[in-house]
Amino acid sequence: MPKRPVNIPKGAQGYAEFHEKLEKIIEENWGITPQFTNPFSWGYSSTGIYVKDVNQKEYVAMLAENTPSKRAAMEKNFTIASKLNLSVRVPEQLKTKDGKFLLDIPRIEIKSGKDVENKLLSLGNFLSGIPPFDMNEDITLQATNILREIHQVDPNSLGIRLDTIECERPRFLHGDLTPSNILVGYGKIIAVLDFELSLIGPVEYDLARLAVFSWFRIQDSSFIVLLEKVQEEYGTEGATETSMELMKEFALLHCQKHLNNVKQHKDVYETEKAYKADLLFTERQLETLKADLAQIPNPVL
Repeated sequence: MPKRPVNIPKGAQGYAEFHEKLEKIIEENWGITPQFTNPFSWGYSSTGIYVKDVNQKEYVAMLAENTPSKRAAMEKNFTIASKLNLSVRVPEQLKTKDGKFLLDIPRIEIKSGKDVENKLLSLGNFLSGIPPFDMNEDITLQATNILREIHQVDPNSLGIRLDTIECERPRFLHGDLTPSNILVGYGKIIAVLDFELSLIGPVEYDLARLAVFSWFRIQDSSFIVLLEKVQEEYGTEGATETSMELMKEFALLHCQKHLNNVKQHKDVYETEKAYKADLLFTERQLETLKADLAQIPNPVL
């Protein structure tokens, strides 16, 4: 589901000029001299940019929309990430020379291409791995075990207020542990990213989201089979079995919300063709998911 990085100028000349100016901003504010920069992930409101400096050290810059909601989400991510102690790593955010995590970029002027305006920039240590674009069942089950670990975190220890889904057994949730937010090296998950959507709620919310977006990436797979394997791998939640019915409800919710996001962000896509391809894919996935869920006894649909 490729999307153009938000407001990065199109065309080779525009990209070259943009990266040259971005590298200068990084050097001036973080004291790091980049040798190479390249986008490696993007979404509707942010772009991840790989940075290698002249000493061959690696970083990741995050360029995001400068809005109050996005700033709050990024600061939330920094706060949570800095306090977690997981078996896999969480990238450390670096402060500017002025001691700030977030840098306001009012405008990067580009002679050839569209100027980049009103952005937030952050920089963190890069953990050498890649997002699992070739997703598989094994990585999904590894992520399931990481979720079990995340769910044991005491939200009171984070010192931050989180949204809550009312439920019988509330837990701290990652909120968005999908293939885009894990890094993989040699077939193993080595890092977890992006706690911007963390909240408190039932573990089934996280498990269903992981299953849905993993299934999007795994070819020729049955969603229900994958969901059942995730449930089995996760095991009990305390002394209680996780609820398949609740996972199915959340799976449908996550898939429908993703379709709504695609429709709402048509302007982000490189071409009309790319938008229509992503829209058609997501619509088909939603219909397939509904059909899968309808085959289960006592369906939620």
